[in-house]
Amino acid sequence: MISRSIALASTALLIIFILMVSVWHRADTRPSSLDETKHMQLALDYRDWLVHGVPLTNEWAHVYPPLYHFSIMPALSLGVPSEYKASLTHTFYLLVLIIGCILFSRAQSRPDGEGIIAALMTMGYCYSLWSGRRALIDFSLMAWVTLSIALLAHTQGFSRRSASLLWGLAAGMGLLFKPPYLFFLVGPVLWVYHHERIP
Repeated sequence: MISRSIALASTALLIIFILMVSVWHRADTRPSSLDETKHMQLALDYRDWLVHGVPLTNEWAHVYPPLYHFSIMPALSLGVPSEYKASLTHTFYLLVLIIGCILFSRAQSRPDGEGIIAALMTMGYCYSLWSGRRALIDFSLMAWVTLSIALLAHTQGFSRRSASLLWGLAAGMGLLFKPPYLFFLVGPVLWVYHHERIP
């Protein structure tokens, strides 16, 4: 159970993030860069494919798994599509990051507040701030890797069935974000399997 103070701190962090994204996009009126435009167009192409049956001919559909694009699709479908709307979706991924950091704290028998501090420090890093306001997969990938490895820490060397199944579900979803997700997972999985499993 999460205490009231942790819930308030998490809410404050989410509000600060929304304000940061809003202020940035109000000040920065330049068109989106090439990568951001590709991701938003792919999300809209997925929408047309799912809703209207339009053939999916976007060549980037063969490069990137679809989960991130599905997640920004609803925001882009509200009125005129914009990078601002897509980046507001990252508020959900910030919540995923916060939950992952809190789970890390609990895995080490540390207070939840230390998880909030970890999330705040992660968000204070310049690349996190930059990717959080752009329509790029990197922010969601960072959040999902954090959650996945935090869940892995709770499997106790894969000896806890329910925790292991939950981790497996998260890992499977992570592979639907971006192929490099696997790079971040191999080392921790091998460590947990060889050093924490119960004989």
